[in-house]
Amino acid sequence: MKLENYKFLEKLGNGTHGTVYLLESNGKRPKLVVCKSVSSKNQKYAENEIKIIKNLFYKRVVRFYDSMDSRNGVYIMMEYANYGDLDRLNCFMREKNLNVDRNVIWSIFSQLVDALAYLHRNRIIHRDIKPGNILLNRMRGRNCSFLQVKLCDFSLSKQLNDRESANRDGMIVGTPYYMAPEIIQKKEYNYGVDVWSMGVVMYELVAKMRPFESMSKKELKRQIVFQEIRVLPNCRDFFLKRMILGCLKKENRASAEELRRLERVKYHLVIAEHRFRAYRLEKLEKKIDKMSKDKGLEQKIC
Repeated sequence: MKLENYKFLEKLGNGTHGTVYLLESNGKRPKLVVCKSVSSKNQKYAENEIKIIKNLFYKRVVRFYDSMDSRNGVYIMMEYANYGDLDRLNCFMREKNLNVDRNVIWSIFSQLVDALAYLHRNRIIHRDIKPGNILLNRMRGRNCSFLQVKLCDFSLSKQLNDRESANRDGMIVGTPYYMAPEIIQKKEYNYGVDVWSMGVVMYELVAKMRPFESMSKKELKRQIVFQEIRVLPNCRDFFLKRMILGCLKKENRASAEELRRLERVKYHLVIAEHRFRAYRLEKLEKKIDKMSKDKGLEQKIC
């Protein structure tokens, strides 16, 4: 895969350690791909991301295509998600003063739980779960429309070896608003930090505000470590509220795998899978219909 085989379309934004662009491949069947450009000063983060993401093959994780070294750093080529990220959706809903449909919230939550359960089974802690790292694919067909969730940006992720049950490197990593208290306190931590971050993400999606807000980093950290969250504005679904607030427990949080086994989560995962298959079937039907109208193909068959 060479960069000259693509044409630049637009800049999509800035990630934690790189700038993200949308490219289109040349040729008869153009394909949209994302190119993350990482400067040489952040090369260690690019190398970490490539090392982890190239071995991940799951529908809830953005697909890795290739990587290329450049004079100024590294290019990472990945799958494109057509509906932006969850941060963009949050901004739109706040701007229009709209609430996200309850079934959409459950679908996003369930897919996130599924994504984290997959990572944690593979001994990977993401360490930077936030709206900007949750991509959305909007799939629209005749009979259904739904959002497919994909995790991205593994530059801060950590893969534990077989002997590690938790991680402790003395570093505070992640994005402050979404950091778990144990990271801020520099305690030994494990996969539960991702569950906490997911809880903050879902709280923000429902309430249109973060559970912990302050312009002062010191005050923000104090809130995260000591302040208890007992209410969730704009949420009339008791079970959903319980799930989100449960993710924000200071101790004894449920694991992603335990959350995934809940009947409500399993139900919404089945619905998401059903809609995805219906969408794929519709695309296949259109392709077959187009092929059947190809006179050359008809003559060849007859």
